[in-house]
Amino acid sequence: PSQEVYLEPSAQPFEGKVYVLTSGETASAAEILTLSSMVLPQVTRVGSATEGVFSDVLGKSLPIGWEFGLSNEIYESAEGKDYENQGIPAEKEFPYPRDTRAFYESLQTLESEGDPAIEWVIKEVGN
Repeated sequence: PSQEVYLEPSAQPFEGKVYVLTSGETASAAEILTLSSMVLPQVTRVGSATEGVFSDVLGKSLPIGWEFGLSNEIYESAEGKDYENQGIPAEKEFPYPRDTRAFYESLQTLESEGDPAIEWVIKEVGN
């Protein structure tokens, strides 16, 4: 059955701008945080779409000794949208590679060339 979760804000919430950097490597708990932040008007998602892997794995065993796991949860946005398998899109898109190896190889150039998403955030914060 569906279960709604509500969080109460603190008495003194941070109300400044927040930027969440995402990529195809953003999954699991980081993706749930990203999904939860979508209702906050001061949060901007920057980068590329998340991986689309939200649920914990439910492990099972068969009588013949085989083991398997399956996704047994559905996470939806406040509007009821399911981002499983497609990921949560960034509001300010920067095309990080979707392939894991290519993504991590692209990180090797950050020190010398910088990251365009982070550079964009730095400019936004300066304004």
